[in-house]
Amino acid sequence: MELSIQERLKDLRVERGLTLEQLAEQTAMMFICKRLRLNYGKLSREDKAALKRLAGKSDLLKNPIPQRGRK
Repeated sequence: MELSIQERLKDLRVERGLTLEQLAEQTAMMFICKRLRLNYGKLSREDKAALKRLAGKSDLLKNPIPQRGRK
């Protein structure tokens, strides 16, 4: 039986011992890193904490990435 995307995501989250809040935070940080063209995996713990503080004070998560070729 094939799992739905939701079921697969839950299984992966549980395997890694993450709460929904932790997964949401990591997803947001990855989104911000992509937007800023940073490699999340290479950031230090201090850099990740600073990025988290910065994201909380900015609109990085509020404004979607504009699609290319569209205004």
